[in-house]
Amino acid sequence: NERGNLNLDALPEGSTLTECRQFLSSLDALGRELIPVAMLLAMHFNVMPIGEVMSRVHKRFGIVPKTATQAQLRKSLDKIFVDDEIYRYYLVIRHLAEKTCLPDEPLCDSCALQKECKYKK
Repeated sequence: NERGNLNLDALPEGSTLTECRQFLSSLDALGRELIPVAMLLAMHFNVMPIGEVMSRVHKRFGIVPKTATQAQLRKSLDKIFVDDEIYRYYLVIRHLAEKTCLPDEPLCDSCALQKECKYKK
């Protein structure tokens, strides 16, 4: 199609995390922030994608300070989650960010987690 396809066939089966990251980094189609997303969702590596969306939600919940970098968020989450939880957790946070915890006008009153959130308080 016009947008192109992400073809992972060139990557040998059983490739290591480092090999996969290098391969995906060589593709023009993926930006730096999307590489961990592809590794988690398409390649099934237990890599927590940390980007703008994840940072926003975790800062609002007070899991990391408002001034925390993405590297600091990664370090905090690495202490909390084990590998088999990363996939589900990422999907839940991503859904929350897309439906409720919006960047400019979050829908705090309709959020199921509003009692736990520090943003509106």
